[in-house]
Amino acid sequence: MPLTKNELPLLPLYLTGNYIFYGGSTIDQKITWAKLKPDGSYTPEHIKKQGQQLKQFLSFPIVFVFDEIESWKRKRLML
Repeated sequence: MPLTKNELPLLPLYLTGNYIFYGGSTIDQKITWAKLKPDGSYTPEHIKKQGQQLKQFLSFPIVFVFDEIESWKRKRLML
């Protein structure tokens, strides 16, 4: 399910322009899934930084979703 109309305006345009957002929860924890738009190409450092910014704006964990990701980028994101 997409983020609610109350949550999306909290995000700056540079974030909403780069990702497709979905909201959800697991047991008692609200989570946002952020999928990089197909035309976006960013370094792991860039994604980490934007993840921290998203968490500050939304106040709950962010999970990034990728259709494909190169192994070296995946490793750098997990550290």
